[in-house]
Amino acid sequence: MNTESTPGGQQALSLEARRQLMNESLEERFRHAGDSALTRGLKVLVRRHRENQNCPVPRPRRMSGGTEGATGVTEAQPPAMPVDPQDLRARLQKMPGLPPLAGELLASFANEEIDLSTLGKRIALDQALLARVLRIANSPFYGLRGQVLSIDEAIMVLGVRAVRTLVLSAALVSGFRDRQCTGFQPERFWHHSVAVAIAARSLAKRIGVNADQVYVDGLLHDLGRYALAVCYPASYQAVLDWQQRRQCMLRQAERDVLGLDHALAGGVLAQLWGLPERFANVMQMHHTPDSEVDAALVHLGDVLAHAIDLGREGDDFVPPPDEAAWACFKPGEALLLEVFEEAERSFDEACRALLN
Repeated sequence: MNTESTPGGQQALSLEARRQLMNESLEERFRHAGDSALTRGLKVLVRRHRENQNCPVPRPRRMSGGTEGATGVTEAQPPAMPVDPQDLRARLQKMPGLPPLAGELLASFANEEIDLSTLGKRIALDQALLARVLRIANSPFYGLRGQVLSIDEAIMVLGVRAVRTLVLSAALVSGFRDRQCTGFQPERFWHHSVAVAIAARSLAKRIGVNADQVYVDGLLHDLGRYALAVCYPASYQAVLDWQQRRQCMLRQAERDVLGLDHALAGGVLAQLWGLPERFANVMQMHHTPDSEVDAALVHLGDVLAHAIDLGREGDDFVPPPDEAAWACFKPGEALLLEVFEEAERSFDEACRALLN
């Protein structure tokens, strides 16, 4: 195999070896995405994007332990730890809720009425939130030419809707960091949520949909995962262990072990929090959106983020793309390549601004 040294001390693969490794990696990531024409086309597009951008190629995973069948499933039975829906609801009611300001801002999406002076004063009262908001506003993610020094200046430069999204992002990420389940890593969870938000936002900008709203949709979409990990830490650890052993989709592992999944938990949580319908739909329907537009756009963001491994998760799989959701927007190849490029450019800066 022809190789050459790189500045990092690693060896660069030959073109042929790189392509072979890329194909193996893509087949592994898409193993649960089905074999529809849509899936095959997306796989070809991701391969083209990686070749065009000279992207690093993640090495394919290898199964370990157990007897592997045609679908990669080891011969074993999942631990039965079923969750009663009524018990789930009771535990979700006891879970810490949204920060008050975040709840008010989410409610404002239903009527688009925002009092600028009140918003600025509320943010200024929370010094930690204010510092985080100004840091994000001045990060390369927003690409401002000058530095903003106050929340009023941020509103004037970025616009009230962008600042609302910015404040919500900061409040959500800082408000949900609990780690009661050993294997559930909040940092990794938020990396994925930001990845989906970035991909969905990039897509929304190109099809004439409100990108700020879609970005918030992406941040919220998987909160049911967080809720299950907080409310049932031991059981959710069993879910994560079973997923790793079986190499299946997380949602399937949740159903195998708990008898329900994070989408259902997210829908109940949205109802208990009194969130506007669009957010409830996204949290409950992002895996099965059909033609529900808000959930469909986040579903596409989820599929695209997984396809190019935007969240750097490495051990997760591309979900099957929903044909009806895809038909809602009909994104062409050129548009999707632009989404891939922009999402990869924006992701690291967004994570540094929000998560550090």
